Amino acid sequence: MRGRFIVFEGIDGSGKSTVSRRVAGHLAERGEDVHWTMEPTDTAAGRAVRAAIEGRHEPVSTTLLFVADRIQHAHALESRLADGQTVVCDRYLHSTLAYQGVTLAGRPDVPDPTAWLRDLHAHVALRPDRVVLLDLPAEAALARAEARGATDPFEKVDFLERVRAAYLDLAAAEPERIRVVDAAGTPDAVFARALDAVDRA
Repeated sequence: MRGRFIVFEGIDGSGKSTVSRRVAGHLAERGEDVHWTMEPTDTAAGRAVRAAIEGRHEPVSTTLLFVADRIQHAHALESRLADGQTVVCDRYLHSTLAYQGVTLAGRPDVPDPTAWLRDLHAHVALRPDRVVLLDLPAEAALARAEARGATDPFEKVDFLERVRAAYLDLAAAEPERIRVVDAAGTPDAVFARALDAVDRA
């Protein structure tokens, strides 16, 4: 039986890395064969993505690096899913649609960023069985990110609010696959909501 592909999404500071790891651990304790992973990956391609973000490289070239990393990642994940493993991923396609969609908005060379991004992924991205979108207002998310000392060029309130809105639009278009989870409250409360969203997959 093919394994489940579960993706956690959300703006920086929403808690997706922490929650996704905790959910993966819980599923493993229940007896599932679980592989936790993330994007950008820890491969040479993923490190190139991080360097481009930190160096504020040209947005289209940075986007293509994201796609290259995802192609390689998808190939590795496909074999795990085919073997019946449950894959829990911190960020995947919807991160690119939200973040790069906002970043590229208004550019004359990319008149429809979302359509362009979907075309790039049409034959390379795996389809998640469940996307858990951890939703949190940008100010609260940025405060969390700053508290842990992890800020990058994307982490500005106005930008994050636009990304959050893009995520919510994506969720509204796919309500059966993308579950919006309130990321406010205690870690235990957010974990419980996220696990419920996964279990209802």
